[in-house]
Amino acid sequence: MKPPLLFILVFLIFGQLKAQQSILFKIKYVPALSYDTNISMEMNMTGDAADMEKIKASGTKMPVTMTTSTKMTTSVQTGTVNAASEFPIIFTFKDIKSTKAVNGTETSSPANPIIGVKIYGTYTTEGKITLDSIPGKALNESIKTVISSMLSSLINQLRFPEKALSPGESFTQEVPFNLPVAGFNMASTIKIVYKLISIENNSAFFDMDQSMNFDMNMEKDGVKMTGKGIGKGGGKLVYDIAHNFPTTMSNGLDFNYQMQIKTMTMTGKAKITSVHETKITPATK
Repeated sequence: MKPPLLFILVFLIFGQLKAQQSILFKIKYVPALSYDTNISMEMNMTGDAADMEKIKASGTKMPVTMTTSTKMTTSVQTGTVNAASEFPIIFTFKDIKSTKAVNGTETSSPANPIIGVKIYGTYTTEGKITLDSIPGKALNESIKTVISSMLSSLINQLRFPEKALSPGESFTQEVPFNLPVAGFNMASTIKIVYKLISIENNSAFFDMDQSMNFDMNMEKDGVKMTGKGIGKGGGKLVYDIAHNFPTTMSNGLDFNYQMQIKTMTMTGKAKITSVHETKITPATK
């Protein structure tokens, strides 16, 4: 007996929908578009110490509360693709603002020399980028190196696996993390688990689960420091399927730490929040 036609149609449609729910995610720029990205990051730290009297004698109020804030606006504009499957790409750092407040006293960083700088390059449809030039005589080689490093961090902040993902599946990424504490640079790694929750209206929605553990033992200028810490957090990611690009990524991380410097034991809490938002529009000439 032949199955009813309606049953066959339903089976085919369901199979097609299931196939569409598995997507190979890539991050790459597309020709003839503008990408305007706003990045904001804030970190709050509260620290205390066992050796209170020495710190109080120096005029420092305890506990020490520090807040740092960084806001950056970048623009990326792509041109038309040529016969070699390449197209021009221009990166511009529109604005960078950094502030720091210690026990309520706020200071702002001087104007960043890379504000307004345009970085010219070429980009392939396969996602390979080549930086050609950074005009401006005021920029020395060290500043150009910093710009290239920042640009690389922006492009490689998220790497998807080389296989297609379906709702319910996850992948893990580890990103380096550096935190200056008492003159030392506390280096660690944040583990982020991205879980694909749903695919709707040409967008993919991910949940982010973050964790961090560090156990350090280092020495600087003859001063030894040991430390331990643990952190947890979460976040959300929205990916534009048509443009192969994340449009929103927001996350937060809370962690506690304890550090021993000579006879002083420092304990503290920190909270880091960051938001990346990208608006994609047709490029203007």
